[in-house]
Amino acid sequence: MIEFHQLDPVDVQIVGASSDELKALKKRCSFPAVAYVQKRFGKERKEWDKTLIWTSKREIYMPAGLLHRATAYCDSKGIEYRVVRGNGVLPLPAPQPPHLPGIDLREDQTQMIEAACRLQRGVLKAPTGTGKTVVMIGLISCFPTCTSLILVHNKTILGQTIRELNRFGIDARQVGDGETSFDGQMVVATRQTMVKHLDHEWLGKVDIVFVDECHLFGGMNGQYAKIMRALIAPMRIGFTATMPKDRESAIGLEAVMGPIVDEVTYDEAQEKELLATPKVVLEPVPINSRIEQISRQRNAYNHTYKVAIVENRQRNVRIMRWVRKLNEEGRTVIVFVKELPHGEELLTIAADMEIDAHFVQGSTETKIRRQLELMLADGSAKCVISSSVWREGLNIPSLGGVIFAGGGKSETSLLQAIGRALRRTDTKSDALIIDFLDPYRYMAEHAIERIITLQKLGWL
Repeated sequence: MIEFHQLDPVDVQIVGASSDELKALKKRCSFPAVAYVQKRFGKERKEWDKTLIWTSKREIYMPAGLLHRATAYCDSKGIEYRVVRGNGVLPLPAPQPPHLPGIDLREDQTQMIEAACRLQRGVLKAPTGTGKTVVMIGLISCFPTCTSLILVHNKTILGQTIRELNRFGIDARQVGDGETSFDGQMVVATRQTMVKHLDHEWLGKVDIVFVDECHLFGGMNGQYAKIMRALIAPMRIGFTATMPKDRESAIGLEAVMGPIVDEVTYDEAQEKELLATPKVVLEPVPINSRIEQISRQRNAYNHTYKVAIVENRQRNVRIMRWVRKLNEEGRTVIVFVKELPHGEELLTIAADMEIDAHFVQGSTETKIRRQLELMLADGSAKCVISSSVWREGLNIPSLGGVIFAGGGKSETSLLQAIGRALRRTDTKSDALIIDFLDPYRYMAEHAIERIITLQKLGWL
C-alpha cells in the first residue's frame, strides 16, 4: 500500500511505492525540459522529462497540489493507497454562507464559491468580465475570522482590487516596498513586493491566499512559486480566464495551487448573457513589395516587424481611421501595441488626424494611469493606446472596442486583451474587435493563429 503523508499545504511525502509505481508517478508529474550542454565543439541540446517529485535523504516528496494526480493514478491501476493528514495541515473554520451586501450571487458564482470552500485549493476559471472579483469577495465573507492575502502582478490591479474591497466594506491593507508590518485580516500585495518578505513571521498567519491572473505563474523558479511555497495557508485559490499553455507553467501552477475546480466557459457566459457579444472585424493589410522582400531574408523577423508594423504609416493611418470610426459611433477604444515606438508613432498620427488619443506604458505614473482609466470610463477620453500594461486587470465596463495593432500569436494575450471590452452593461450589449492581418512571413502565420483562436470560440 502506498501512503501519501500530507505534511502541510505545500508538500506530501510518498511512502511505500515500488520502483515501478514511483516511476509512473514521476511521469505524471513531469514536463519536457531543455538545456544546452557545453561540449568540446560547441553546445549540445539536451531534452528530458523533468519531474516535480524529488528525493531528499532517501525520502520521496511531491507538491501537495499534485496529490490528486497520484491518487487518480492509483485508482486507475487498482493500487491500494491512503492519504494521511499531518499536524501541519490545520483546518479552517466551517464556512459561513456568502454574504455580499446589495449583491445577489448568480448560480455560477455560488457554485464556484461552494467548490472552493469544499476543496480549499485549486483554480477557478471564468472569462474576464463575468465577476471573478465578486466570487473572491464572496469567499472572503465565508471565512470572516481568517487572515487573507491577495496576490496580484502589478500596481494597477493592486489599486483596483483595494477599491473593490473597500466598496464592499472590507478594510484592506496594501503591502508597500518598504513595508515590514502586516497587521490586519486582509492584505493585498504585488508578487514583486511579496517575494521580498518570504522570511517574515506574518506568512505563517495567513489562512487563505488568492492569486489573481494566476496564468502568469511562470514556473517553479518564478516569484509566485517561491511565495506559494513559503506560505502554509491551507486554502489557496487562483483566478484566471486562461490557463498557461506551456506544460512547465501549467503543471507548476497545479503543483502550488491545485487543478481547475470549477469553470465557466465563454459559450456558457454568452448563453447566459454575462458578456457583451464580440463583433470581430478582420482588416487585411495590402502587401508592400519592399517589405515582402525584407521578410524573405534570413532571420529578418525583427527588421520586418519594424518596417511592416511599427513604422508602416499606411497601416498606422488605417488603425487611427478605425479609432475615428468607433469614436463616431459613440464607442471608446483601446489600441494595443507590442512595442513602445509603435505607440509613439500612432500617437503622432492621431495628432496629425486631430484624434483625441493618449498613450499608457509601463513607465506611466500610477496616478496618470488611474486618471486616464477614469477618463476612458466617463467618456472624456475617447482612445488610449496601450502597451501590455492594460491587457489584464483593467475594469472599464463601458469600453466599446479593442484594436489589435501589434499582431502576435499568443492565445492568452489575445483573450485577455479582448476581455477588456467584453463586460456587459445596461447600455452595451456588444463590443467591436478590430484585428489587422499582415501578409508577410511570420506575421501571416501569427494572424492565422489568432484567427484559429477566434474561430474556436465561435466569434467568426
